[in-house]
Amino acid sequence: MKVLILRSNPIAPDPRVEKIARALCQQGWRVEVLGWDRTTALPSLVQTDFGVVHRLPIRARFGSGLGNLPQLLRWQVGLFLWLVRHQKDFQAVHACDFDTVLPALLVGRLRKIPLIYDIFDFYADHLRRTPHWIKSLIRKVDLWVIGQVDAVILVDDSRRSQIVDLADPALNLSGWFGGGFSYRRQSEKLLVHGDEIPLPDGSTLRVIHTPGHTPGSACFLWKGMLFSGDTLFFEGIGRCDLPGGDERQIRESIRTRLFTLPDETRVLPGHMNETTIAHERRHNPFVSE
Repeated sequence: MKVLILRSNPIAPDPRVEKIARALCQQGWRVEVLGWDRTTALPSLVQTDFGVVHRLPIRARFGSGLGNLPQLLRWQVGLFLWLVRHQKDFQAVHACDFDTVLPALLVGRLRKIPLIYDIFDFYADHLRRTPHWIKSLIRKVDLWVIGQVDAVILVDDSRRSQIVDLADPALNLSGWFGGGFSYRRQSEKLLVHGDEIPLPDGSTLRVIHTPGHTPGSACFLWKGMLFSGDTLFFEGIGRCDLPGGDERQIRESIRTRLFTLPDETRVLPGHMNETTIAHERRHNPFVSE
């Protein structure tokens, strides 16, 4: 199995990327790294102790704000085309930061391979010479991406408050009811798909990430019962017109993560009647097979 790490610098050197690569090698993965050579003067391919480093030579300057936008777009296009050309050469992608994740997400969807999003810096928060409306747009896209990928890695706990941020009245929906309010509190724990939460009786509650209603929507499986929240209803699905909602994604979540459960699984939605996986698989007009 081979994992491809993406980074928008030339890996010359990059201690954190190299540490990640070596750790993956120790776990039996084969590793390749693709970086961005802004000088266009470095070797395009280098063999290292952790694997092959590829470099895309696209000339640009560091830290030149919007003046670097054409080069950033060229990097995105060049990265996407490289991934398409080599898409059969890797079985997982580890994208470092926002400036590599969008092309990776597109190719990951095409190939149906796992995508890990490693957030070194929350991109919108370190764009100092960029208009506010552009930073706001980037932030919204970044939060949407977080809900699409298979796993997110944060460099430290301080990043939690950046990505789990209810300070924006448009996102916490309080703006719908007047002036709105801001709320910010660091999460005690971020749940990820597949987590098992121990309960006092010795049983466990399994987390099933089902983005679509919102990017962070999740269902919980306990003793043959699925608490489906606003993802799956009796012959219906949750609304997708809230911030971050995605109808195509909620259908995919249901088909790939809920309809794979046993037929007899009881479904207890956040609204309306109880149902079963078997019934919804056969009769739900939005996602029936």
